Amino acid sequence: MKIERSRILGQLRKSKVSNTLSISNLSSLVKNMNLKDTKTNLFRVIKLISVVLIASAIGLEIANIYGSITNSRMPSFLNPVFWLDRFAITAHLVEAIIAAYYAESIKQMPIKYGIYTFFVGTVGLLELIENLQAVDETETRSHS
Repeated sequence: MKIERSRILGQLRKSKVSNTLSISNLSSLVKNMNLKDTKTNLFRVIKLISVVLIASAIGLEIANIYGSITNSRMPSFLNPVFWLDRFAITAHLVEAIIAAYYAESIKQMPIKYGIYTFFVGTVGLLELIENLQAVDETETRSHS
């Protein structure tokens, strides 16, 4: 795996030196890419960003509620941000409910998987679907 990555990096450096990325270099890069590895790394980045953004949205909502209780107003330029974070929190809550409902079929604790999916969002549901498909395939093979 490390040898393949170093070869790809070498090809990228070579193409940067010549300031052109030829079609053959591009096709060899695409052939050598491991899509599963790329997907895993992308999911990790999305999970990290999602956790930070959802935690920030919750913090903003708490600050807004505190401001309402103490009769202090939040700046008006934050109103679109509040609408966006409310939408995101609602969407993540729906995803968490769906994940918690189906978690037992992949032998996970519903509340734990629901909380996980609430924070990571759609990636958690995609992982759940992959696990459900794997369970279905296993059951299909065992019944055949």
